[in-house]
Formats: sequence, C-alpha cells, structure tokens
Amino acid sequence: MTGIFKRELLGYFQTMHGYVFTAVFMLISSFAFLIRCVFAQRASMSGVFYYLIDTLMLLVPILTMRLISEERKNKTDQLLLCSPVSIVTIVLGKYFAAFALFFLVSLLTAMFPVIMSIFGANISPAEIIAGYLGFWLLGLALISVGLFISSLTEHQNVAMLLTLLFVAFLMIMVDELAVRLGGFLGSALKWLSLWERYITFFDSGVLSLPSVLYYLTFSAVFIVFTISAVEARR
Repeated sequence: MTGIFKRELLGYFQTMHGYVFTAVFMLISSFAFLIRCVFAQRASMSGVFYYLIDTLMLLVPILTMRLISEERKNKTDQLLLCSPVSIVTIVLGKYFAAFALFFLVSLLTAMFPVIMSIFGANISPAEIIAGYLGFWLLGLALISVGLFISSLTEHQNVAMLLTLLFVAFLMIMVDELAVRLGGFLGSALKWLSLWERYITFFDSGVLSLPSVLYYLTFSAVFIVFTISAVEARR
C-alpha cells in the first residue's frame, strides 16, 4: 500500500490538482480567518470552520476525480488489477493519499489559533481540538464518497460533477428534507446527516464517540462500495 500511497500523493503535484486544491483552500481559509476572527475581533475558530467545510464540499470533487477514473481512461487499471497487489490495498492507498493531502493542507490553518494566542486571545482548546477532529472526520467521509464515484466512470469531469452533486445532497439537501418532512422520517434523516453531527457536537467543542464512529462507519461503507466496483472490473 505504501507504493500506491506515495505514487498517488506525488501524482497530485505532477498535475494541477494538488496545487489548485492547496491554493484555493488556503485562500478561502485565510479570508475566513480575517473576516470571522480578525475583523470581527472574535477568539473563536467556529466561523472559520464553516467556511472550511463549504470549501471542502467544493474541493473534494477536484481531490478525488482522477483517483480511479484516470486509471480507467488510460487503461492502467487493468495493469494494477493484474498485479500481485490486492484491490483492497489499491483502494486504500488511493484513499489515504487523498486524505493525506487534505490533512496536510488543513494543518496549515493551525497557524490561525496560534496567531490569536500570540496576540492574547482567550482560545478554548476543546473547541479547537473538537473542531479539527470533526473537520477531518467529515473529510474522510466526503473523500470516500468521491473515491467511490471516481470508480464508476472513466471520465474525470463526470466524476467531478457527480461527486459535487452527491456531496451537496449529503451536506445540504438531507438537512432541508429533515426540516420539511419532520416526524419520524425527519428525525431519521437528521440522525444520518453529516452536517448535523458536526454542528451539534464538534462545533460546540464536544468529542462525541458515537459521531466519531458514525463518520468512520460511513467512510468504511463507501470504501467497501469502491472495492466492489473495482472488483467487478477484474
């Protein structure tokens, strides 16, 4: 898996995908920090995380669009499938490479609370830790969705568009439907909502073990879907 991981991670910077992801993420996060913390004179990263989550929704399609669809387009997927490396190893290597880029770039935003601390702001460590943990778990979940969709088509642009639509549905429409439907269905959708779990627990500085397990299970389910989709092409 290490070889696949390194190949995919380096591959982001052999094309424009890695540079675009990094530049856009840091541009918007810096803007969010200025607006929600500096200009508003608030010692809280909560508003910044809202911007980061919106940015992640837009950038996950760019991060995942090429992972498997490019292999299918170039017919190199058959070489991988015929190699002694297992499909599970291939999928996990690609998945963790995408998450590694997301994780490393998001770590750059840790300078924001450090800057606030230097200037004497009273920052809540629990809020920062929970906020980042929830953000990374949400990233794991959305990247697993993008990876699965990338395994369904050989066209990167189609993968990007479908991922964008599905992510928007999961992060926006599920909550809208929960409010409109109400009752049992509304409660069920609210329980399934990725956004609701973040805003209810992690945004409030609460480390919720059930929510951590939910994000990890959600990610695992879509990884299994991806493995099945790739296996079907063997």
